[in-house]
Amino acid sequence: MDRGLEVVRETLTKVKAYVQDLQAVDRTLRPNDETTGEEREAQFILRRQEWESSADPMHQHFAKALVGFQGRGCADGVQPDFCHPLLPEALLFQWPSK
Repeated sequence: MDRGLEVVRETLTKVKAYVQDLQAVDRTLRPNDETTGEEREAQFILRRQEWESSADPMHQHFAKALVGFQGRGCADGVQPDFCHPLLPEALLFQWPSK
């Protein structure tokens, strides 16, 4: 069993980092008492810009997906904040094509 885990250890480390990235984006989507909507939107945009300049293909994919969710107002099931509620799922389950 340990030998099998050793084979995928590097991949699991990358996946864990991607999950943490998505959790950070998810935190920008949730209203809270500590940050305003404008501050969270700025964090969202900064994260997207960081991913756009990343050499990591997954981060580049995430950046493209974020563009589609930015600046969405109160229409058609979109949160009254600024992003669609299913953004983390959209980022996680749409893998980049090679």
